Formats: sequence, structure tokens, C-alpha cells
Amino acid sequence: MLYNALQKVKTKYCLILDGIDVTINEDLDDIIDIYKTYNKKIVFNATPWAHPKVVVDIVPERRERYGRYCFLNAGCCIGETKALKSFYKEVLEIFNNTPKDDEYWESEQYFVRKAFANHLDTVFFDYDCRIFQVWHKTSLSAPEINRHNGHITYKIIDAEVNNNVVKENDM
Repeated sequence: MLYNALQKVKTKYCLILDGIDVTINEDLDDIIDIYKTYNKKIVFNATPWAHPKVVVDIVPERRERYGRYCFLNAGCCIGETKALKSFYKEVLEIFNNTPKDDEYWESEQYFVRKAFANHLDTVFFDYDCRIFQVWHKTSLSAPEINRHNGHITYKIIDAEVNNNVVKENDM
């Protein structure tokens, strides 16, 4: 479905966001500028854990080099539209060639990570969270968002550390 939708995109860059749990907190031109600093054709969201828990994408350097956010999360990405079309064509081919009884068959993460393993020179993940930020269900509560006179602020509360504010920002 995503591959088919990408065929309609005519812009140089495309931002893919996977659901209602995503907010855009920067100007799109700023997001593109940050994306370009990675010098990759596609940059995915990063997460602290691999899902599903199976090794399919081998990062040549030690993952610890990238800090806590050292695994690709397929839910959000930005890239050159032409590269995204080619990449997701490969994802679709991997999906179509995977038996439906494969234990990971229902996880889009699995197929994206398998394609990622073939494109480490042109595809990477936002390991320092300059473009994307994961809201952790397991330790962080949903963001507290306040709107006042057109000004929006948000706080992320870490429930595991005595409800300390771990990030506060203006939107």
C-alpha cells in the first residue's frame, strides 16, 4: 500500500509518518535541512529496542556508538522520493517472497529492516533524535501538551524516575 502511494508523489523529498501518534514540531524546511546533514538518501526514526526481536539488519559499527537510539523504527522516515520508491519496492518484494507462516510475517518492521540491511550506504536512522522522537510507552507517559493563546508547550514525564520532567519544549 505504501509503495503504491509513493508512486503518486512528485516532490523531491517525502516525509512518511505512520499514524495518529505522530506530531510535526518543526517547519518542514527545517526538517529537510536536518535530514540532509546525515548525507543519506533515507533516514528513519530510531528507537532503543529492536522490533521484532530478531537480527536482520547488521550495522557494521558497534551499535553502542549510536547511543540509546540504535535501532531503526520503520514508523517514520524522510528521504528522496526516488530513493524511497526504490527502497519500498524492495520491501514489497521481500514481503511477497516471505512465506505467510513466517513468525514475523505480520510485522512491517521486519520487512523494512531486512531491506535496510541491503542499503547501509544510503539508508540510516536518526540515532540522535534530531528529526524524530519516540514516545516510550513503557517508561514515559504520554506528553503533557498545553495550548495557551496560540502558544504550545509540551513536557515528557518519566514515570520511572519520580515523575521528573525529562524534556520540555516550546512548539
